[in-house]
Amino acid sequence: MSTSPSLRATLDTVRLHLACGLGLLTRLPITRLLPAPYRNTSAVWPMARSLWCWPLIGGGIGLFAGVILLLAQLAHMPPLVAACLALSAQTILGGGLHEDGLADMADGCGGSTPSRRLDIMRDSRVGSYGVMALCLSFGLRAASLASLPLPAILPACIMAACLARAALLIPA
Repeated sequence: MSTSPSLRATLDTVRLHLACGLGLLTRLPITRLLPAPYRNTSAVWPMARSLWCWPLIGGGIGLFAGVILLLAQLAHMPPLVAACLALSAQTILGGGLHEDGLADMADGCGGSTPSRRLDIMRDSRVGSYGVMALCLSFGLRAASLASLPLPAILPACIMAACLARAALLIPA
């Protein structure tokens, strides 16, 4: 059974948008997902048009972390250790995108003028404010995940990750 040209074009567009979103929000390989015209080329990707799928990708990331947390707790791992494992896996899958932004923003708080704050945030090194923000963020998230009852783990992880990526749509 062959597909109509308009259906094929729609599917290629969806695949391209998903590849754009996955390429930005994760470290997953996306080459096979790209439609043929975008493979091995320098064509500009329509990143802004892929905004619609970012919350869905976030939900998938949350599902991944939630499954790890749930399995670790079902294996009788201490809840805080299981939560740290799930957060580590989520951070690796997401490439630390949110953590990098948090650290840059926190480091920028140390600047005395707006231009100095921007200079600090552009610096690739992480300063003391960034380290403190990351430690507090991971600690609070791990404690929150560890306190979830087993039936709430998957829905909470999926919704939190989905809403975190949906929040990226607000400035756009």
